[in-house]
Amino acid sequence: MRQIHRINQKVYDSDRVDGVVKSKSVEIWEFDNTHGRFDHPMHLHGVQFQILERKGGRDRLIPSKTAYKDTFLVGRGEMAKIIIPFDNEKGR
Repeated sequence: MRQIHRINQKVYDSDRVDGVVKSKSVEIWEFDNTHGRFDHPMHLHGVQFQILERKGGRDRLIPSKTAYKDTFLVGRGEMAKIIIPFDNEKGR
């Protein structure tokens, strides 16, 4: 199956490391499912984040969805931006 889910403009690949995050930093990432044919749960391991923005699909962010999360559903045709605070934990 052709990979269509993107994180920061790169097709997701669990066998590849795309970046290094500094301890005690805050980053904004973008999940892209604009070419997806189905809704897809997106998640990060070991950190929680907040959703900043949604485009396409739901096209709005309601206040009850702004709490910290570790997983959220990105609808087909949708793109979402999240903000992630990283602590001292090390991982892949």
